[in-house]
Parts: sequence; structure tokens; C-alpha cells
Amino acid sequence: MFGAGAPEGRPWLHAATHAALLVLVLALPRLCRTPRGLAVARAIVTTVGLLFVFSSLAWILPALHPEPYEWRWLAFDRALFGGDPTVAAQAWHAPLFVEVLQLCYAAFYFVPIVVIAAAWHRHGLVVFDRCLALVLFGFLTSYVGYLIWPTLPPSRFLWHAREIEGVWLARELHAALAAAELHRWNCFPSGHTMLSVLSLVLAWRYVRRVFWILLVPATLLVLSTVVLRYHYVTDVLAGLLGVPLALAVGERILRADDAST
Repeated sequence: MFGAGAPEGRPWLHAATHAALLVLVLALPRLCRTPRGLAVARAIVTTVGLLFVFSSLAWILPALHPEPYEWRWLAFDRALFGGDPTVAAQAWHAPLFVEVLQLCYAAFYFVPIVVIAAAWHRHGLVVFDRCLALVLFGFLTSYVGYLIWPTLPPSRFLWHAREIEGVWLARELHAALAAAELHRWNCFPSGHTMLSVLSLVLAWRYVRRVFWILLVPATLLVLSTVVLRYHYVTDVLAGLLGVPLALAVGERILRADDAST
């Protein structure tokens, strides 16, 4: 929950935290007296809750799925490209380009946040709640993928001749992100790809101007997942395929919820 290291001894802490979050979610309608306050509280609990759910997978996955799925995705990459794309991408490691890609990758969470906030500003609370729910569903869909196919990233699995070197902060950011993750079997599908593209779809629907603003950074973010050794190309393709799945199932759940109310 607070950084890298062995997850042993933390399951009860995680379980207690999840229980507390669940109680808080159930109590939100009573604690928040206005629709605006309830919307803000939901967004905060969603953000915090996702971090706990993600970290908790660290002690579930090794026992649930000890099979190293990275061998399978590596085989797919090699069948498609005749080699390892993350190794071949070292030819693209011009320091300034690496710096830009690393900044885009590190700014991942800001992409859905900007889209959701812009949708609220443009259309109000109903669209805000809808976008928040669909983004949340996208995250949880990617987590289901981690549960079924836990996979280590290329940076922890393959040998690369060069380290990540940028101009200013790329190397430090790359190391900090790697050290901060307690859960490391988080490759398949690429959540960065899925949520960035899903956010672009929502921006196209509700705030077209934000779509054009985020298009280039989000595209570079998807590219960075392979160039900076966070994902296999197979993960990225799975992330792209997960977008329509997450939206279709998420929309169906929301329609059922609307009908019930």
C-alpha cells in the first residue's frame, strides 16, 4: 500500500481498509446533503479505493496464479515482430524523446481526471457521474485481466542493453514509478492504454475540445508503454480491445441502474 517490498503481513491491513471504504461508500448518501457534495465525495472515494484495490492484488496474484504469463505474451510479440519490440525500441531512445514519453506516461492519471472534470464543467453532475462510473469500470476491467493473466513487465523480465536516460527527470521518474508499485503483475491488458483511449472516447462524446488537446499526449502515452519497457505490444493490443468491452458492459450496467431508479 505504501510502496515496493514483500506484501507478506499486509493482507489484514488491506482487508480492513477495504471494509472501511465499503462502509464509507454506503454512508455517503447520508453524510453528503447536496448532490454536488455527494459527487465530489464519490470521486474522492473512487480515486482512493482504486489505489487500494490495485495494491491488494500484490498478495492475491502470486497465490492465485503462479504461472508466469509473460512467457506467453513474449512469444506473441516475437511471433508478430520476429523479436522483442522493447529491445528494438532502444534505437528510439533519444534523450529528449525519452523525456517527453516518460512525462506523458507519468501523467497518466491526469488524462481521465481532466476529461471527467471538463465533462462536469460542460454538462453538469449527471454526465460527471456517468463519466466517473465508466472510467472506474475501465480500471476494474483491466484489474480483472491482471487476475486472470498476471504478467511482469519487460523491464523486470527482459535484458536491455541501455538504461532509460532522458534529459532532466526521465531516469528518476522511471525508477520512482517502478519502486512505488507494490503490485507488479500488472501488464495484461495495458491499463494505461485502455484508460487513455477510453478517456479520449468520453472526451469525443462530451467535450470535443478536450479531445483535441489530449490526443497527442495520450497517443505518446500509449507509445511510451512499449518504448519505456512497461508493456509488451500484446498488452497494448489487449488494452485497445478492452475499451469497447468496458464501455459496452459499463453502459449496460448504467442503463439497468437508470431503469431501476
